[in-house]
Amino acid sequence: MKKNLRSLLILLLLFSFFGCVKAPPRTALDAEQSRSIAERLKNLPQDSSLSAFVQVKVQGGGRSEIFDAALLVLPPNRLLIQILDELGQERLKVVADGSQVLFYDATEAMYSLFPQKPEALKKTLRLPIEIEALVDRLLRRLPPSSILSVEAADAENCSWVQRENDRLCLEEKSLRVFEAKLPQEKWTYRVNYQWPQVEVKFRRPKIDLVMEFKDIDRSRRLLAANFDTTPPPGAVSGKIR
Repeated sequence: MKKNLRSLLILLLLFSFFGCVKAPPRTALDAEQSRSIAERLKNLPQDSSLSAFVQVKVQGGGRSEIFDAALLVLPPNRLLIQILDELGQERLKVVADGSQVLFYDATEAMYSLFPQKPEALKKTLRLPIEIEALVDRLLRRLPPSSILSVEAADAENCSWVQRENDRLCLEEKSLRVFEAKLPQEKWTYRVNYQWPQVEVKFRRPKIDLVMEFKDIDRSRRLLAANFDTTPPPGAVSGKIR
């Protein structure tokens, strides 16, 4: 009996030991793999600017809306989003020039002008993402980050690359998915590139944003003057609702 009890205790200790040992990363990178992935990331297509019309579908927070918008994007921090009504007339406009943001409500001829801070898009369009980050995602620009591991290509020929601050689904010559994450946390937002469609999912608050791009122009030379934050003539200053 004592012998059996002793054997049982030994087995329990062994199971406890192996349960506490973390399995090594399934695809830990060696130096050659790391260089190969870094080279692929370096050669991914990215845009120097973007001009387009977009059909936008928004779901979240108990609301669902579809609208058309004109879009101008210039790195690193210039953005113009002009939301149009059914007749193609301006309804709302958000313009960021790198230092300040103009929010203009054409239906009430009212504007608000404030410093370009991280909460600017949350304050205006209820989107929990910084302007600089949205500019990078729309232009397919990747922030620098250390490569930690990579999974072999799946059935859809997509390799998942785990980096220090994000996770990427990398196809042979393009970026399929970008997941932004904080250390020790799940992704905060997820971008799925299926050009001409781009879907952005936000975790908190839960928002699903689908953009269908039309009349895409990646060669148009955009200037700082295209992102004019001067309030329209006759508009009055007011608080954003």
